Amino acid sequence: ATPVTGDAILGIDDATGLPTVLVLHAGTKRGPDGVPMSSGGRVISVVARGPSLAAARDVVYQAVAQI
Repeated sequence: ATPVTGDAILGIDDATGLPTVLVLHAGTKRGPDGVPMSSGGRVISVVARGPSLAAARDVVYQAVAQI
């Protein structure tokens, strides 16, 4: 299947505002207004740290909801 390209990726700043969250992106480009846009493939990875795997996972899902 052909990946979707050209979609704006909004909410990264909101997601990284959560404690310990890091958002990595690849397969992206900057749009004319500076907003990251998809340019093919898997583009977002959201990671976080926590006192347990379950706690870190919960924070990641909160961050993903922002994007």
